[in-house]
Amino acid sequence: MYNKKFNIINNNYLFIIWGLTMHLIFLWGTLDINFHSPIIQELPNVSILKNPPAKRLVLFIADGLRFRTFIETPPKFLKHVMTNKGAWGISHTRVPTESRPGIVAICAGLYEDPSAIFKGWKENPVDFDSIFNQSYLSWAWGSPDIISIFTKGIKGNIYGDSYPSEWQNFDIIHGKIWRLDSWVFDKYIEWLREDAYKIKNAERIILFLHLLGCDTTGHAVKPYSKEYIANMNYVDRKIKEVVQLTENFFGDNSTAYIFTSDHGMTDWGSHGSGSTDETETPFIVWGAGINTFNFRQNIEQIDITPLISTLIGAPIPINNEGVLPWQYLNVTDLKYINYALLNNLKQLTYQVKANHKMNCEDNEYADWREIELDNKIITLDKDLETADLNERLKEIINSIKLAKKSLLYFRQYQRTRFLLYLSIMWLGWIISLFFKITGVNRPVIHSFILLITNIVFLISIITIFIMYKDCNNWRLSYYTFLAIVSLWLVIRNAIIYTIKLKICNNKYYWTLIAEIIFLLVIMFIGLTYRSVLSIGMLSIILTQKIVLKNTKNLFFWTALSLAVFPLLPVVEPYPRIYIVILSMCIVTIIIILKIQSKYRKAIEIFRLTITGLIYLEFIDGRNWISWTILLTTPLYICIYPIQSKERMQGIMLGFFLSIYFIIYIL
Repeated sequence: MYNKKFNIINNNYLFIIWGLTMHLIFLWGTLDINFHSPIIQELPNVSILKNPPAKRLVLFIADGLRFRTFIETPPKFLKHVMTNKGAWGISHTRVPTESRPGIVAICAGLYEDPSAIFKGWKENPVDFDSIFNQSYLSWAWGSPDIISIFTKGIKGNIYGDSYPSEWQNFDIIHGKIWRLDSWVFDKYIEWLREDAYKIKNAERIILFLHLLGCDTTGHAVKPYSKEYIANMNYVDRKIKEVVQLTENFFGDNSTAYIFTSDHGMTDWGSHGSGSTDETETPFIVWGAGINTFNFRQNIEQIDITPLISTLIGAPIPINNEGVLPWQYLNVTDLKYINYALLNNLKQLTYQVKANHKMNCEDNEYADWREIELDNKIITLDKDLETADLNERLKEIINSIKLAKKSLLYFRQYQRTRFLLYLSIMWLGWIISLFFKITGVNRPVIHSFILLITNIVFLISIITIFIMYKDCNNWRLSYYTFLAIVSLWLVIRNAIIYTIKLKICNNKYYWTLIAEIIFLLVIMFIGLTYRSVLSIGMLSIILTQKIVLKNTKNLFFWTALSLAVFPLLPVVEPYPRIYIVILSMCIVTIIIILKIQSKYRKAIEIFRLTITGLIYLEFIDGRNWISWTILLTTPLYICIYPIQSKERMQGIMLGFFLSIYFIIYIL
């Protein structure tokens, strides 16, 4: 009797440990799948282009300059360039509209690396290639937060200089609104006078001026203010001066110029979201090798990278996903444009092959996409000297479209595959938990079937390790192994246990099941379309009215209030702290009236008070306080009694604080 009881206790502890392990693995797997870096290192470089139109390129990035303000009050010099000297349009950015990912998109051709979440969205945790790495020599001046991104781990061909970081927090009222930008322009002019002679005849030179003034001014006094426009006009005047000095010094008409912005800004001076004002930025290009047209030609932000590389003849960065906007180039040199686009095609194809290889399938047989891309590249390489350049141009462009689709396909294929394995693992855990709660031991256990199941499991594990022994992508074997273990446990439980479930005779039984399925679908769709969550909340009200005739009006009104919440705008000029504080006051009243234990009541009120002080900024919550409360919440829930009412109170209060802290930390 003692041994049987001991075995039950021992099995329960093992089951708890296994359940905790599964939850941790699932949490880690969700982050890994959705926030894994798409960057693949050590890809081949495409060749250097011969006889490029420009020896050097000057890149101006006016941080935080939105297109609407720029086009409504266009500065004089840049307006003259747009009309008479070069080409222009809107550069479309993507969320998050922040400085670091925006400038990485411009200079490396890739959008936000989702693995940056593990660095608090402050830096790219995975090293990436950029136009500066591929240049012969590059100089960069600007914010220490931006310049350091490209000078970290430099190969000796990138020189960067920044002003002190405390300058970025200056008081705008004291007449220093141009301090940051003037420092950058002065540094460039100083370089031009003292060091530029060393590379006067050199090729593949990039000069990068990061101008933070508009961003800082927009945050302080909003992007429609006279100070913001004055800062923009100051930048315009200094760019005119820089262009004149550069042309006078080099005097060879071999300098190309690009003016753009990393992101825009809302009317209330914020950025990071996906509104039009945040995602539309000005783009102007002029100088050597540039076509001239006085109409708007829009561009994707990542397409700027291959344009810069093409203008100076440098190899396109290996992780670039942009497509060369050849319309901006001087069409008189159609052969050079063909070579540049072919380089773009090759560079994208290298990424397609690398992503396909990461799937660790039978790589002896190439995917039809790879075969078609390889055949097109071979044909284009052979015929480029003799064929009709216009026809070849169309064929290369179509091939680039195929390469882009193929790259997206292989990335999505791998992600879907991982999500499938993770879903199998999680479904297996749910079924195992169901057997644990409702199952009883079968009177007769088929030992032979159990033995066969164990043997098949072992063979499957050995097969997996043999299949993936040469695979560099360890994540694939890891997820496959977990999925097989989950399936094995489910089959074992089905052999050992039989379900003993008592179902209440309720005429609304199928209504409740349909409601649960419907709510799961609503939650899934609500991840993309936030307003759909309101429909889910209204359906809960309707179901409760059908199932429970005598419902309290309090539930109806609170549920109706929650249904309105997803319809509110995500971003507003000012944070709605009053909603947070009001909700905390309501929860405090609930704690005082409903929780009987003085110990739990005191702890909950203390936790709510700390949360309120953090949101009111009396306490800095971005340190250990927020993480302590967030990570101890699951443990704290366990101190509540196991009775459903009390335990649900603990879960509700735990989720209430956890959600606030997750939002605050992120």
